[in-house]
Amino acid sequence: MGIPDSLSERFPFLEALGEEWESVSRLALAGWLVFYVVLVVNTIFHGTLLQWFDLVFVPIHEGGHLLFRFFGEWMTVVGGTFLQLFVPFALALYFVFQRQSVGTTFCTFFFFEQFLPIGIYMADARCECLQYVTVGDAENAEHDWFYLFSHTGMLEHDTQIGSIVRVLGWIGMIGLIFVLHFGAFHLLSCAWRSYGIEARPLMNSPLRSVSVSEFWGRRWNTAFRDLTHRFLFRPLASKFGPRWAIAAGFVFSGLVHDLVISLPARGGYGGPTLFFVVQAVAIFFEKSSVGKAIGLGKGWRGWFFTMLVLVIPAYGLFHPPFIRNIIAPFIHAVTRR
Repeated sequence: MGIPDSLSERFPFLEALGEEWESVSRLALAGWLVFYVVLVVNTIFHGTLLQWFDLVFVPIHEGGHLLFRFFGEWMTVVGGTFLQLFVPFALALYFVFQRQSVGTTFCTFFFFEQFLPIGIYMADARCECLQYVTVGDAENAEHDWFYLFSHTGMLEHDTQIGSIVRVLGWIGMIGLIFVLHFGAFHLLSCAWRSYGIEARPLMNSPLRSVSVSEFWGRRWNTAFRDLTHRFLFRPLASKFGPRWAIAAGFVFSGLVHDLVISLPARGGYGGPTLFFVVQAVAIFFEKSSVGKAIGLGKGWRGWFFTMLVLVIPAYGLFHPPFIRNIIAPFIHAVTRR
């Protein structure tokens, strides 16, 4: 999906985002995937590989203090963490405009990875048990987050805030690995097809969907879609019509997700099913005369509507009991270092 002409005319630099990404070989993709998985697994089991990369960010953090010291005490203190995150973020953004996927992924991974030491530093605000590097007079140095939390009235919540920041870092890193994972599956399907074996990709660029029906029908988890289409949609469509068959298919998907999400979480029953019912309703709406009149099902309007329909009801799919009883214990286990 290209950049709308109205935006590219007003902001010419956005035209670069309409270009194709540089290709990455299968071997390189597999190698980078192994690299990131090794780093994450090593950290989960309390290894120290990521700490070697963290050393690169120490002078960046301290440089932030020096860079922002001309803007007052508050900015001097917060400038360290700001620059620590801004550098990998800015580099990732640069590689996005250069359409270099390897550089973008690398910088994005370490942008989220820096949430881990930052979260640990935050949680140490009251204890001040960590050894840390400082510039200038060490005797008069003050813990960054003791200063910031004290001035904002949040000092008593330092450990909770630090845990949340670490969770965000883990979500970002693991999410990026899943993106590479699906890319690896795509290349694996290409390899099978090169030998004459029909093996379609499991994911077909789902974020490029310009309609809800395209997302679920052609781009997301094509294996499950083919299974339900063959054994559920076709038989029901021949008896009750396609609309009822579509509705039944989404209700079935909801019940399956309730089984694998709500049942282990011991709560939130019906949330996943409601999520998939909303998807069916959205498909009917975008195919209605009103949906077509406002431009749904194509272009940026269709893409925006699709993202809204997927993101907003996701609260029901990944409901609080699932987060509290499944995800939170897992994150708590992996963030202990």
